[in-house]
Amino acid sequence: MFAVLLAGCATVPKEAGFTDVQNLIKQRLGRRAHWNQGTPEDAKVAEAIKSMLQDEITLDEAVQIALLNNRSLQATYEELGVAQADVVQAGLLHNPVFFASFRFPDKTVNGHRSTNTEFSVDQDFLDLLVLSLRKKVATTQFEQEKLRVGNAVLNLASEVRSAYYVL
Repeated sequence: MFAVLLAGCATVPKEAGFTDVQNLIKQRLGRRAHWNQGTPEDAKVAEAIKSMLQDEITLDEAVQIALLNNRSLQATYEELGVAQADVVQAGLLHNPVFFASFRFPDKTVNGHRSTNTEFSVDQDFLDLLVLSLRKKVATTQFEQEKLRVGNAVLNLASEVRSAYYVL
């Protein structure tokens, strides 16, 4: 019973699969991505971008700046958090329904006037059966979202490289 109560207190980690996306970016591009989440590290990233913009920008610096500073990419990273929350939600049972009923008779039974009280708790039985399937589907969708985000990063890097050569 205690484990069921703890399952209701699950939280979504802030990184939400971003580490996997970072590894993919490092492997494919040799560059670093940063998810701006209001941490002290964000100020360091902003300073690094400022220092790169002081001189003429190389191709590698243009790609790195785009990976660190693109707002559309930052919004895409947030979708990882949503997908991770869906995984957590899929692993939770639906809330039970509690019911209480009190009846006050207008007649006495054997000289006593007693209240009829009923309590019940309803839980969807099918919810228990499909829990593991729901979790597998949500996990698969989360993996798909990580790959989609990684693809968005690679596409941005490609666009930046093309724009750099055009300019």
